[in-house]
Amino acid sequence: NSRGQPHGRGTWMDDSYHGECLDCIWDHGKPTTPFNTVQRGTNSASVGLRVGFVTSRSELGGQMFWKPSRDKLGLRYGWCEIEANT
Repeated sequence: NSRGQPHGRGTWMDDSYHGECLDCIWDHGKPTTPFNTVQRGTNSASVGLRVGFVTSRSELGGQMFWKPSRDKLGLRYGWCEIEANT
């Protein structure tokens, strides 16, 4: 971008013992999902994914009804980012 920050698909590498190789999509200097990363010294790996969801239930947040009902507004949908480590 105009500030010299990475933007778009790319790889960042640090070859020190605790460094990592990060392959991801950059958003104005910040790594976002999906991504793959491996730490050099330990070979510890992480994967970042986006998970989509769709629901028509009327519960919100932490609510949980004994008898589920449908939301009067219809379907709600979205996505969240998760990270899995090995």
